[in-house]
Amino acid sequence: MRLPEVLRHGWEERVSALRNVPAVLRMFWDSAPTSVALSLAFRLLTSLVPLGILLTTRLIINAVVAHVARHEELPKHYWLLVVAAFLMAGLSGVFTRAIDYLDEVLAARFMMYSSLQIMKHAGELDWRRMKIPISTTNWSERGSRLSTGWA
Repeated sequence: MRLPEVLRHGWEERVSALRNVPAVLRMFWDSAPTSVALSLAFRLLTSLVPLGILLTTRLIINAVVAHVARHEELPKHYWLLVVAAFLMAGLSGVFTRAIDYLDEVLAARFMMYSSLQIMKHAGELDWRRMKIPISTTNWSERGSRLSTGWA
């Protein structure tokens, strides 16, 4: 079964756009490597917290079932398991807030980094070759003339 030409062209275009992903990731890394590394670390830890809560909850439930069904005593570490489950739930919230903060820091640094790269590139342009007088002070006019090709 083949996709219609219209759908195939759309998917080919989307897949070819993935070539730009490494360059964009490199720009993020160059703008704020510490924020990117910490964000990835916190995301990994946040993804592991539910597994820890699941394991702890399983141990708590098994202890309660054994206590009720076989009239066994609760394990000595039972309340430690309950506290650990609550701490992990709280830790998940803290990690989520840390990720949000790091995302804001990354956004600000990326904006600053990209603005500096644009200004650096603009400084390297040969204005004389573009036939636009350097003395022009209306930057929006200069930008519109560049974008429309009118020199």
